[in-house]
Amino acid sequence: KETEELAEQEELSAAAVKIQAVQRGKKARKEQEELFKVHAAFKKFDTDKSGSLEIPELYNVLQEIGVNLDQDTFDEYVEALMEDYDEDNSGTLDFREFRKFYDQVLANESTKAAYANE
Repeated sequence: KETEELAEQEELSAAAVKIQAVQRGKKARKEQEELFKVHAAFKKFDTDKSGSLEIPELYNVLQEIGVNLDQDTFDEYVEALMEDYDEDNSGTLDFREFRKFYDQVLANESTKAAYANE
């Protein structure tokens, strides 16, 4: 009887390991899909193909998410946005900086709505 119980525990343990591996695989695929989605958005807005988003391109990003601003308001708004996300102070957002902006603002519907209404 002990041998049967031990065999059953080993079977359950093996099943748990398989389930964990499947879950890790699903998570990795989801993260990869998300990265492709973010990169596609970046490429869409990087209209001059410079590898970074300049201020006019950021205006298009904001328009896309429903932030409708006149030029003066946009100038103030983009200054705050750049303070938050332009980590190297280049005056543009490279992909890594854009990804942070995307993850914190664009990917979340409630955050996107709040950002649009700021």
